[in-house]
Amino acid sequence: MSRIRNQFFWNTNRYSFEGRTSQSLVQEVIHDWRGMEPDRKISLLQEIGDRFARSHGVDNPPHVAEIENTNLYGSFTQYINTIGIDMDSVKNPFQALDTIYHEETHNLTAIRRDTDPEMDPGERAVLMANRWEYIGDAPGEGEIDRNNLQTDEIISNLSAMKSVMQTSAEEEMNPDFEEYLQERLSYLNRLQADRERELQQFQENSEMLPTEMQQLKDCYDHGNIPFNQRDEGMEFAENNPYFESAAQLQVQMEEALSESYFLHMEEQQEEEETVELSYGTEL
Repeated sequence: MSRIRNQFFWNTNRYSFEGRTSQSLVQEVIHDWRGMEPDRKISLLQEIGDRFARSHGVDNPPHVAEIENTNLYGSFTQYINTIGIDMDSVKNPFQALDTIYHEETHNLTAIRRDTDPEMDPGERAVLMANRWEYIGDAPGEGEIDRNNLQTDEIISNLSAMKSVMQTSAEEEMNPDFEEYLQERLSYLNRLQADRERELQQFQENSEMLPTEMQQLKDCYDHGNIPFNQRDEGMEFAENNPYFESAAQLQVQMEEALSESYFLHMEEQQEEEETVELSYGTEL
């Protein structure tokens, strides 16, 4: 259970960011995050989140508040329109950016699910099942992480990673950025591995439904979606396109890390050559 740490920050932003570009706000987070006061962190994330939301047509962006819950980076609570950020967990500035983009995307997805007439009906059914059927506690070691296999969660993860990559295109040499990329690449690797394990189990035993198929069945059994939506959702879940999107992003992140590795190697080689030249200089 998360507890809001500073109620004051719910409805008030002590700082003015008028005249500042969005990129300058991102750069402030990247370069000043660790030495920043908590209220400045919250205010910056509020402003970045507001701009992200409004760029996607949201007129009433969520409030951002500091919470106490070291089991997660952030959370979005739809019925009070609030994003919570645990500052003790979010130490890497790129993870801070990822968290605000991630939680804002949960809000965008909820709005699309409830209001977009052009949304694929199968995707809508899956998102309804994600919403109404609790997936269970955090997995034990070696178990499948079923929460991360939900479409709603995958959408937010992909959106956040893409946003961080776009706003941090010139940060390849930043150790914090490399740490962030490594962690997110580990997530993508686990995601694909868990997906393959689920599908393999389903092939071997048709009663062991993959996560979202089980959610759809439960959602239908509890009367939250009609029969036709259940079937549309089942088809979407079986061929979920977001796993292919995740695989494509996985390649991009691997390439970014590879480029960063070679840049480091070139820099190290230049330093070694400089040292050799200095040793050979007569004084």
